[in-house]
Amino acid sequence: MPTKLGVRAIIYDDQGIVMVEHNEGDRGKFLIFPGGGIEENESIFEAAQREAKEETNLDVVANKLVYIRETKAGDARGIEFYVLCSTIGGKIKLGHDPEKDRQVLEDVLVLAVDDLNNRQDWFPEELRDILPQDMVDKFPTFQYLGTHIFS
Repeated sequence: MPTKLGVRAIIYDDQGIVMVEHNEGDRGKFLIFPGGGIEENESIFEAAQREAKEETNLDVVANKLVYIRETKAGDARGIEFYVLCSTIGGKIKLGHDPEKDRQVLEDVLVLAVDDLNNRQDWFPEELRDILPQDMVDKFPTFQYLGTHIFS
């Protein structure tokens, strides 16, 4: 089975960080960074910019790769690239996920660092301890987040 490649756009500025609310039915509601699969012949940065536009209506520029995380679910494997992006245009509004039959996106919001620290409903959980400080420090280094195993 081939490894799936995905990207997440970390859209951050002085107002806070942009996240989308997913409603996955049996998995419940949670917040996550805009993102999805990398399409054929698309770079990591191009995918981050496209996904940000699709899900948040924001035009962004991808600045740098800040995290990478591997995933496993049974025999399926994946690699997620987390790209720091800045807004260059557009007005924030909820978009859609064109790959899904049933829309899972329910809201798009901007969270301040303090708000992020006080919530436990956002993913990936590997970032909960490091992301708030990285936001304050302006993402000084690239970090490998390890492998997340989905059961």
